[in-house]
Amino acid sequence: MGLFFRRSQVGTEPLPLSMSGIRAGERLLQIGLDDAPIAEAMAAKVGLNGRALFAVDTEREAGRARAVAAGAGVLADVHLVSYASGAPWPPAAPQAHDGHRRGCAPASFER
Repeated sequence: MGLFFRRSQVGTEPLPLSMSGIRAGERLLQIGLDDAPIAEAMAAKVGLNGRALFAVDTEREAGRARAVAAGAGVLADVHLVSYASGAPWPPAAPQAHDGHRRGCAPASFER
């Protein structure tokens, strides 16, 4: 009986990461940086073939975002922005967006 009910040895992802649907090679836009471990996991998930972009509003958060990218072992673009101003990122819309912290989304996502 133990054979049929054994637990999987495959590691599980954090719920926000699995719910986001992010895949390797996609583009990720992270607005703000509230949960560094989740942001690191998301940046690692898109990997070197994808693109991770962090839009933060303070120099302190920018430093944290750079540390997150280094911890994930990926290259990431970090932009200091005012959330009231326009978007500094390229016109190609990201495929995944995580802006849960401030409840905001860039105009390109509002349809």
